[in-house]
Amino acid sequence: MKKKLRSNLVLIIQILFMLFVSVAMLLLEHPNKLNINGFAFLAWFVYIPLLFLIKKISLKITPLAGAIYGFLYGYFFYNWLKNYDSYGIYAITIYFVLVMCIFFLALKLVDILFANYAWLIHWVLISAFEYLLTKGFMGLGFGVTAYTQFRKLALIQSCSAIGVFGLNALIIFNSCCLFAFFSKLIERRMIIYKRETDVEFYECNTHINYVSKYDKQLKMVSLKIPAISFAVFAVFLITDLIYGKIALKKDYQYNKQIKIAAIQGNEDPFLEGIDVYAKNVQILMAQTDYVLDTNPDVDIIVWPETAVVPSIVYQYNTKRDVNRYKLSKTLLDFINSRNALFVIGNGHWEVDKNYSNKKEYNSALVFEPRVNVLPPEPYIYSKNHLVPFSEYFPYERFFPHFYKFLLKIEPNMWTPGEEINVFEYKDLVFATPICFEDNFSDISRKMYKAGARAFINLTNDSWSKSLVCQYEHLSMAVFRSVENKIPTVRSTTSGQTCVISPNGEITKMAQPFIQSYIVDKIPVIEKDRKPTLYTKIGDIFGYSFVFIFFFLLLLKIIFVIIRKAKK
Repeated sequence: MKKKLRSNLVLIIQILFMLFVSVAMLLLEHPNKLNINGFAFLAWFVYIPLLFLIKKISLKITPLAGAIYGFLYGYFFYNWLKNYDSYGIYAITIYFVLVMCIFFLALKLVDILFANYAWLIHWVLISAFEYLLTKGFMGLGFGVTAYTQFRKLALIQSCSAIGVFGLNALIIFNSCCLFAFFSKLIERRMIIYKRETDVEFYECNTHINYVSKYDKQLKMVSLKIPAISFAVFAVFLITDLIYGKIALKKDYQYNKQIKIAAIQGNEDPFLEGIDVYAKNVQILMAQTDYVLDTNPDVDIIVWPETAVVPSIVYQYNTKRDVNRYKLSKTLLDFINSRNALFVIGNGHWEVDKNYSNKKEYNSALVFEPRVNVLPPEPYIYSKNHLVPFSEYFPYERFFPHFYKFLLKIEPNMWTPGEEINVFEYKDLVFATPICFEDNFSDISRKMYKAGARAFINLTNDSWSKSLVCQYEHLSMAVFRSVENKIPTVRSTTSGQTCVISPNGEITKMAQPFIQSYIVDKIPVIEKDRKPTLYTKIGDIFGYSFVFIFFFLLLLKIIFVIIRKAKK
């Protein structure tokens, strides 16, 4: 009895240890408080302890292990959400508790069904899982393994061909392959040990034939396939790095250059009221004037997401609120007297002729002085992919009480935009992904296909009060430039305001959490330039892994049923 209790206690300690190590590696590989760029090398080994855990635990306790893993991951990885609202961190934690329960069960099912080749199917499953986490209403780009490599320029150049999920699969494969090698090595040593001890015993009893049983087991646990697989992986990795080195030689200095200034106001998003909004606009105008005085040749000025809260066009046209009208008029007069194109984040309202049926959008407004400023007729892009729950909830009809609860937390729900609009100025054709839209490779790809040859991203991450959050967001923006081979300019409320080259290099970045700005030149990419392979084929590696996994699982289940029926 004591031995059983001791062995159970040892097992629990081992399981908890592997759980904590798995989550710790996952947290540390991404930007974190210890290293703001993240310990990127951990990404190549991050799933090894998790796969050993899956192998160790029984099917019965798999959901519990998944729930613990989901709780630790959700609460600590997204811990900055509590700075927005305490409900946010609870909601995301519950979500990952449920998701990881399903994920762990799928991993364990693969472990049971596929035996010696489970590690290969695990690779397919994990790659598919990380892709699926970015899709749908709850989709988030945060946490994808490949984003940890945003500073490894040579490595990530291949994303212009295979996308972030192609590189993701390559990185994850290393974990799965090493797990297979070490787990089989351990199994072989255990078999050899048993054979040696049993041979000594059975030789005394003339049962020499017992040795052959262990030899058969050793043949079953071969290191040959993991070794060959690792050699193939090494070839792909070396090819990736060689391609990257060649791609980085592409120089854009001979392209026509456009000078852009991105302004960082560092306002507090939790303060409201017309006095606060007017003060924030005054700060941005003062910063802009300083930039234009010191850099009179700036072509484009960019302000962050919802830098101007009151709807500029609506307030100017209706004059229903005197103070908001005055703010809009002051801003428009300011823009019209300057000599640069303005890209401004605004809570834009659209109404019908009777000024009813109001729709509220999170928009980017593009003003060209003395062309479309007075009266205001800006070129507009409205955010297509809104943040779930805090900006958008499409299930109001099915969950009316929950929707009312959300409105108490966030009273301003936006209407999603329906079109991808691009803008042109001095031969630069650009799109304006707003905030976390640059989490998603398919949105940026659509913008490129619509004609964009640069991304001007407007972001507000200041609510998070977290440098870690801002760097996680930045890491994804880097990949959008590399995938499509076009530059990105980010204007953010509190960071990370920066310029990213078509090769993914961060060429200039403002210090976070202060009023600041950056001025830099970006290359004009030719309108008729051939798109990258990724731009043509999209996230084929992402959805292919989803299809392959479910196909192989279904096939295996059918074989098991047939085998049992024959017996």
